[in-house]
Amino acid sequence: MSIKGKDGKTMTDEQVLAIIEGNAAREAEWQAKLDAKELERVKAVAAAAKPQAEAENCEMELRGSILTIVIDLAHRAGLSASGKTTTVASTHGNRTFLTPDGQKVKVGVNAFAA
Repeated sequence: MSIKGKDGKTMTDEQVLAIIEGNAAREAEWQAKLDAKELERVKAVAAAAKPQAEAENCEMELRGSILTIVIDLAHRAGLSASGKTTTVASTHGNRTFLTPDGQKVKVGVNAFAA
């Protein structure tokens, strides 16, 4: 996917992210070139692309606007961090997904045996 700046030039998300990531001065420069919605979309793509802790016994797949979550309910991963319950599955934090219209949706999954 590519984006078009206010000046009409087209850049790919990767090109914009290379400029924005970790550089506040460059981000300010691009805030002037992109409208706010496009800049937020690029930032969301960057956040979704960052490495996250490995999910345990939890697979998630986004197709269009449908998120499918698969958990093997027979699996036991051991005691929870508190030691009070047995963990079945966990994403170990939230995952960020982008809807087809560019909205960010955060999903966190924790499953415990009763």
